[in-house]
Amino acid sequence: TSQMLGTLSQATGGFTPVTPLQAPCCISAFTIDPVRGTFYVSKGDNLVYELNPTTGATILVALGAFANAQITALAMDCGGRLFAADGVDQGSIYRVRFDANPTLVGTTGISRPTGLAFDTSNGIPYGWFNPGGIDGISTHGIVDTSTAQVSSTSVISGRYRMAIRNACSPDQLRILVDGFEG
Repeated sequence: TSQMLGTLSQATGGFTPVTPLQAPCCISAFTIDPVRGTFYVSKGDNLVYELNPTTGATILVALGAFANAQITALAMDCGGRLFAADGVDQGSIYRVRFDANPTLVGTTGISRPTGLAFDTSNGIPYGWFNPGGIDGISTHGIVDTSTAQVSSTSVISGRYRMAIRNACSPDQLRILVDGFEG
């Protein structure tokens, strides 16, 4: 009924609320910067907001996709690159730039992206797509961040989202500190 930010117990699956998310409703995509810990969200439009995890307030920080897009997935890698997936068309992937307009990477050809996440241990980006709708079949695969093509796919019944929890390696952090982009 109302969106809340909170934590999930990995042992019990229990949810502990931290703060309600402030209007206007509703968060459609979410990621956390793996280096700085900054929370980024989208609200079913083409914009990216920073989310304050204490108050639930959001601040507009970037144009995440072209006009009429609806961002349904966000992912950030250890190099600070933020990607957005458009849920309106055939899964267009955008590179979000905080200081410029977004760049269209390409189209996956699979509709309804529901999740993007980087495995920070190896830099591989994964995506979930739900081309058949709520009761359809989900496709999971590796997303090429230079072409948006999806490979190594698996298909299962249901609708899925994902998160990958691991830390950036010291080498990845050194690249970020040195100002180079991986």
